Amino acid sequence: MKVAMMADFLMVKKSLGQAVMVGVICGLIIGLACGNVNIIPAMVMFMVTIGQYISLVALDERNGWEAYRNTLPVSRKQIITGRIVFVVLLAIAYLALGLVIAVAAGLIAPMLTDVFFLSAGDIVLSAEDLTVVAFGSLGAGLALLGVFAPILAKYGMTKATRILPLVFVMIFLLVFVLTGGPDGAVFGGLGAFLDGMPLLGVCAFFLVAGAIILAIGGVLAVRFYQQRQF
Repeated sequence: MKVAMMADFLMVKKSLGQAVMVGVICGLIIGLACGNVNIIPAMVMFMVTIGQYISLVALDERNGWEAYRNTLPVSRKQIITGRIVFVVLLAIAYLALGLVIAVAAGLIAPMLTDVFFLSAGDIVLSAEDLTVVAFGSLGAGLALLGVFAPILAKYGMTKATRILPLVFVMIFLLVFVLTGGPDGAVFGGLGAFLDGMPLLGVCAFFLVAGAIILAIGGVLAVRFYQQRQF
C-alpha cells in the first residue's frame, strides 16, 4: 500500500501547490466577503482533496498507465486502499492548514477593514464554529469520497463524468423525498438531536457518519476495481 501511496504522491506533487493556492484564495475571498473566516478550512480542504482524487483517476487513463500499473507487484486492492488513505491524509493536512489560515485571517482582517469594506465587528472568528466546521467538513469530505471512489473505480474517469452528476441529483432528490426537505421532521429531529449534544459529541457524529460511508464506499471500490477489465 505504501508503494501505491508513493506513486500517487509523485503523480500529483506538482499540482498540489497550485491546488492549495486556489483553495486558500477562494476561501479568503468568500470568507472575508461574508465576514466569516470560519469557512476557510472547509474551502481549502475540499478544493485540494476532492480535486486531487479526481486528478489521480484522470491521470490513470493517460498513456495507458493504469493498465501498465496492474502488471507491477501491487495488487488492485492495495492501489485503491492506498489512494483512499493518501487522500484522507491530504484532507487532514490541508484542513489543519486551513485552520491556521482562518485564525490568521481572523486576527489580521480587523486591522484591514478599510480594504474589505467591513467593520471590525463584522469579522467573525469563533473557536466553537471553527471546530464544528473542521469536523463537519472532514466528515462531509469522507462521505463524498465514499460516493466518488466506487463510481470512479468501476467506470474510470471518462465514463464517470457522465454518471456522477446524475448520481448527485438522484441522491439529492432521494434525501428530500425521504426526509421531507429541510423543514421536514427528519431534519428537524436531527437538528434537535445535535443541539442537545456537547461539542465533542457533534464532532464525533460527523466523523463517524463520514467514516461509515467511506468504509462502505471503499469496500465497493475495491470490489469494482478488482472486477474491472482494462
